[in-house]
Formats: sequence, structure tokens, C-alpha cells
Amino acid sequence: ETDKTIDYMPDKFNFKEKAWAASLADLEATRREVIHQVYLAPERRIDNMITQLYDSTSLLQMHVNVLEAIRIDYQEQRKKYLALAASVGLIGNSVSLAALYMVPTIW
Repeated sequence: ETDKTIDYMPDKFNFKEKAWAASLADLEATRREVIHQVYLAPERRIDNMITQLYDSTSLLQMHVNVLEAIRIDYQEQRKKYLALAASVGLIGNSVSLAALYMVPTIW
């Protein structure tokens, strides 16, 4: 059987060296992630532009729908008023013509 000696006193220098190495590894991982995100920036910019374009077209489509509804309502109201004006003019002329023929002394 081999003699295993357990050292309960950690070597301070070795511990500091391991902590420093772990910190450097973490810093390197963070550096790589930052570089990766920088390389992805043009893709994100394009994605953001596409999203902004989609939002703008949605807003434009909403305005078009509202204006189309207003135009249709305006056309319906215009037709009603034109029909009313035409009927008032026709009825007024008919009443005047009937009065002229019914009362011959007006001539």
C-alpha cells in the first residue's frame, strides 16, 4: 500500500497562480465574446433595419386603411347629399311646372 500524504495547507503561491490563470481565462472568454458580438453587429444592424422597415410599413398600412375608410364614408355621404339636392331640385321644378299648368292665369 502506498503512503498518501494529504496536504491541508494550500500553497499560497500556487493558489494565487491558479486564481490568476482562471481570471485570465475568464478575461479571454469575455474578449472572444466581445469580438464575436462586434462581428455580428452588421447582421444585427440589418435585422434592426428590417424590423424598423416592417414597423414603418405596418404603420403606413394602418394609415392607408383609416384613410380608405374615411374616403368610402365621404363618398357615401356625398352621394346622399347629391341625391337629396337632385330630388329637391326635381320636386321643386315639378311643383312649379304643375302650378303653371294648373293655374293658367299665371301665364
